Amino acid sequence: GVPSEPVIAKPQAMPARRGSAIPVLLHVYDVSLDSGIQQLNSLLAHRCSPIKLGGVFHAGVEVAGQEFSYGYCPCGSGIRTTKPRQHPCHHFRETCYLQRTSLDWPGVLRIVEEMSQQYLGNDYHLLRRNCCTFANDLCLRLGVGEIPEWVHRFARLGDRLMGASEGLGDLKWSLASVGPSSTLGADFQDATEAADVGASVSAPCRAPVDGA
Repeated sequence: GVPSEPVIAKPQAMPARRGSAIPVLLHVYDVSLDSGIQQLNSLLAHRCSPIKLGGVFHAGVEVAGQEFSYGYCPCGSGIRTTKPRQHPCHHFRETCYLQRTSLDWPGVLRIVEEMSQQYLGNDYHLLRRNCCTFANDLCLRLGVGEIPEWVHRFARLGDRLMGASEGLGDLKWSLASVGPSSTLGADFQDATEAADVGASVSAPCRAPVDGA
Protein backbone atom coordinates (compact mmCIF):
# COMPACT_ATOMS: atom_id res chain seq x y z
CA GLY A 1 0.00 0.00 0.00
CA VAL A 2 0.88 3.67 -0.08
CA PRO A 3 2.52 4.90 3.15
CA SER A 4 0.90 7.86 4.86
CA GLU A 5 2.58 11.15 5.58
CA PRO A 6 3.24 11.68 9.30
CA VAL A 7 0.70 13.82 11.09
CA ILE A 8 2.49 17.06 11.84
CA ALA A 9 1.34 20.08 13.83
CA LYS A 10 -0.55 22.83 12.06
CA PRO A 11 1.35 26.06 11.33
CA GLN A 12 1.69 28.40 14.27
CA ALA A 13 0.37 31.93 14.09
CA MET A 14 3.06 34.47 13.28
CA PRO A 15 3.00 38.28 13.39
CA ALA A 16 2.35 40.06 10.13
CA ARG A 17 5.42 41.67 8.62
CA ARG A 18 4.90 45.32 7.88
CA GLY A 19 6.56 47.05 4.99
CA SER A 20 8.49 44.01 3.76
CA ALA A 21 7.71 41.10 1.46
CA ILE A 22 8.08 37.57 2.82
CA PRO A 23 10.71 35.32 1.18
CA VAL A 24 9.46 32.10 -0.44
CA LEU A 25 11.80 29.14 -0.77
CA LEU A 26 11.37 25.79 -2.48
CA HIS A 27 13.07 22.89 -0.71
CA VAL A 28 13.78 19.91 -2.97
CA TYR A 29 14.26 16.42 -1.52
CA ASP A 30 15.20 13.03 -2.90
CA VAL A 31 12.06 10.93 -2.56
CA SER A 32 12.32 8.58 0.44
CA LEU A 33 15.62 7.87 2.20
CA ASP A 34 16.77 5.32 -0.36
CA SER A 35 20.42 5.79 -1.34
CA GLY A 36 19.74 4.51 -4.87
CA ILE A 37 17.33 7.37 -5.54
CA GLN A 38 19.84 9.85 -4.12
CA GLN A 39 22.47 8.56 -6.55
CA LEU A 40 20.05 8.71 -9.48
CA ASN A 41 19.08 12.30 -8.68
CA SER A 42 22.73 13.28 -8.26
CA LEU A 43 23.41 11.94 -11.74
CA LEU A 44 20.44 13.65 -13.41
CA ALA A 45 20.31 16.88 -11.39
CA HIS A 46 23.55 17.46 -9.53
CA ARG A 47 23.42 20.37 -7.11
CA CYS A 48 26.34 22.11 -8.81
CA SER A 49 25.22 21.48 -12.37
CA PRO A 50 23.83 24.47 -14.32
CA ILE A 51 21.69 22.05 -16.34
CA LYS A 52 19.32 19.70 -14.50
CA LEU A 53 17.43 17.04 -16.43
CA GLY A 54 15.00 16.06 -13.69
CA GLY A 55 14.69 13.38 -11.07
CA VAL A 56 12.49 11.72 -8.46
CA PHE A 57 11.79 14.56 -6.06
CA HIS A 58 9.65 15.65 -3.14
CA ALA A 59 9.12 19.38 -2.76
CA GLY A 60 8.05 21.67 0.07
CA VAL A 61 7.45 25.43 0.11
CA GLU A 62 8.84 27.51 2.97
CA VAL A 63 7.14 30.76 3.94
CA ALA A 64 8.19 32.67 7.06
CA GLY A 65 9.87 29.69 8.65
CA GLN A 66 7.10 27.16 7.93
CA GLU A 67 7.48 24.47 5.26
CA PHE A 68 4.25 23.31 3.59
CA SER A 69 4.01 20.10 1.57
CA TYR A 70 1.43 17.61 0.30
CA GLY A 71 1.29 13.83 0.51
CA TYR A 72 -0.99 10.85 0.84
CA CYS A 73 -3.06 10.13 3.94
CA PRO A 74 -6.25 8.04 4.17
CA CYS A 75 -8.49 10.87 5.38
CA GLY A 76 -8.48 14.64 5.84
CA SER A 77 -6.18 17.17 4.22
CA GLY A 78 -2.91 15.99 2.73
CA ILE A 79 -1.16 19.30 3.49
CA ARG A 80 1.34 19.15 6.34
CA THR A 81 3.97 21.41 7.86
CA THR A 82 7.52 20.57 8.89
CA LYS A 83 10.58 22.45 9.97
CA PRO A 84 12.36 23.75 6.85
CA ARG A 85 14.66 21.20 5.18
CA GLN A 86 13.78 18.55 7.76
CA HIS A 87 11.03 16.38 6.27
CA PRO A 88 11.32 13.04 8.11
CA CYS A 89 10.43 10.85 5.11
CA HIS A 90 12.75 12.32 2.47
CA HIS A 91 16.41 13.27 2.00
CA PHE A 92 17.01 17.00 1.63
CA ARG A 93 18.84 17.92 -1.59
CA GLU A 94 18.79 21.67 -2.23
CA THR A 95 16.91 24.95 -1.91
CA CYS A 96 15.60 27.11 -4.75
CA TYR A 97 15.18 30.77 -3.84
CA LEU A 98 12.01 32.15 -5.39
CA GLN A 99 10.55 35.64 -5.38
CA ARG A 100 9.06 37.30 -2.31
CA THR A 101 5.32 37.28 -1.75
CA SER A 102 3.56 40.58 -1.14
CA LEU A 103 1.06 38.81 1.14
CA ASP A 104 1.32 39.09 4.90
CA TRP A 105 1.30 36.00 7.13
CA PRO A 106 -2.49 35.96 7.71
CA GLY A 107 -2.91 36.17 3.93
CA VAL A 108 -0.60 33.19 3.46
CA LEU A 109 -2.53 31.19 6.05
CA ARG A 110 -5.83 31.97 4.31
CA ILE A 111 -4.45 30.51 1.08
CA VAL A 112 -3.13 27.38 2.81
CA GLU A 113 -6.44 26.90 4.63
CA GLU A 114 -8.33 27.16 1.35
CA MET A 115 -5.98 24.68 -0.32
CA SER A 116 -6.30 22.25 2.59
CA GLN A 117 -9.90 21.66 1.49
CA GLN A 118 -8.81 21.12 -2.11
CA TYR A 119 -5.80 18.86 -1.54
CA LEU A 120 -7.24 15.91 0.36
CA GLY A 121 -4.87 13.12 1.32
CA ASN A 122 -6.77 10.38 -0.50
CA ASP A 123 -6.75 12.44 -3.73
CA TYR A 124 -2.97 12.09 -3.96
CA HIS A 125 -1.72 10.66 -7.26
CA LEU A 126 1.90 9.83 -7.97
CA LEU A 127 1.92 11.63 -11.33
CA ARG A 128 -1.14 13.87 -11.58
CA ARG A 129 -1.66 15.32 -8.11
CA ASN A 130 1.47 15.12 -6.03
CA CYS A 131 3.75 17.20 -3.83
CA CYS A 132 5.13 19.13 -6.82
CA THR A 133 1.62 19.85 -8.10
CA PHE A 134 0.80 21.37 -4.73
CA ALA A 135 4.08 23.28 -4.47
CA ASN A 136 3.60 24.81 -7.90
CA ASP A 137 -0.03 25.74 -7.16
CA LEU A 138 0.89 27.33 -3.82
CA CYS A 139 3.69 29.37 -5.38
CA LEU A 140 1.35 30.66 -8.08
CA ARG A 141 -1.24 31.67 -5.48
CA LEU A 142 1.47 33.43 -3.48
CA GLY A 143 2.33 35.40 -6.60
CA VAL A 144 5.93 34.20 -6.90
CA GLY A 145 5.66 32.27 -10.18
CA GLU A 146 6.06 28.60 -10.98
CA ILE A 147 8.59 26.22 -9.48
CA PRO A 148 11.58 25.25 -11.68
CA GLU A 149 10.64 22.94 -14.51
CA TRP A 150 13.27 20.30 -13.70
CA VAL A 151 11.73 19.63 -10.28
CA HIS A 152 8.57 18.08 -11.76
CA ARG A 153 9.65 17.32 -15.34
CA PHE A 154 9.60 13.53 -14.94
CA ALA A 155 6.20 13.51 -13.25
CA ARG A 156 4.68 15.61 -16.02
CA LEU A 157 6.25 13.41 -18.67
CA GLY A 158 4.89 10.33 -16.93
CA ASP A 159 1.43 11.90 -16.78
CA ARG A 160 1.50 12.60 -20.53
CA LEU A 161 2.60 9.06 -21.31
CA MET A 162 -0.12 7.66 -19.07
CA GLY A 163 -2.74 9.86 -20.72
CA ALA A 164 -1.61 8.77 -24.19
CA SER A 165 -1.67 5.12 -23.14
CA GLU A 166 -5.18 5.45 -21.70
CA GLY A 167 -6.39 7.17 -24.87
CA LEU A 168 -4.90 4.44 -27.02
CA GLY A 169 -6.58 1.78 -24.90
CA ASP A 170 -9.96 3.48 -25.23
CA LEU A 171 -9.56 3.70 -29.00
CA LYS A 172 -8.61 0.02 -29.27
CA TRP A 173 -11.68 -0.95 -27.25
CA SER A 174 -13.92 1.21 -29.43
CA LEU A 175 -12.61 -0.31 -32.66
CA ALA A 176 -12.76 -3.82 -31.23
CA SER A 177 -16.46 -3.34 -30.62
CA VAL A 178 -16.95 -2.91 -34.38
CA GLY A 179 -16.30 -6.63 -34.76
CA PRO A 180 -13.70 -8.93 -36.31
CA SER A 181 -15.13 -8.41 -39.80
CA SER A 182 -13.98 -4.82 -39.82
CA THR A 183 -10.78 -4.47 -41.89
CA LEU A 184 -10.05 -1.09 -40.26
CA GLY A 185 -10.42 -2.58 -36.77
CA ALA A 186 -8.13 -5.50 -37.59
CA ASP A 187 -5.46 -3.29 -39.16
CA PHE A 188 -5.55 -0.89 -36.24
CA GLN A 189 -5.33 -3.74 -33.73
CA ASP A 190 -2.20 -5.07 -35.47
CA ALA A 191 -0.62 -1.61 -35.46
CA THR A 192 -1.43 -0.83 -31.83
CA GLU A 193 -0.24 -4.23 -30.64
CA ALA A 194 3.10 -3.50 -32.30
CA ALA A 195 3.15 -0.08 -30.62
CA ASP A 196 2.42 -1.69 -27.26
CA VAL A 197 5.46 -3.95 -27.67
CA GLY A 198 7.69 -0.94 -28.31
CA ALA A 199 6.22 0.98 -25.39
CA SER A 200 6.82 -1.90 -23.00
CA VAL A 201 10.53 -1.79 -23.86
CA SER A 202 11.01 1.98 -23.50
CA ALA A 203 8.56 2.86 -20.72
CA PRO A 204 10.32 4.44 -17.68
CA CYS A 205 10.15 2.86 -14.25
CA ARG A 206 7.60 4.37 -11.87
CA ALA A 207 8.90 6.57 -9.10
CA PRO A 208 8.33 5.78 -5.40
CA VAL A 209 5.40 7.43 -3.68
CA ASP A 210 5.31 11.14 -2.91
CA GLY A 211 7.83 12.10 -5.48
CA ALA A 212 7.68 13.84 -8.70
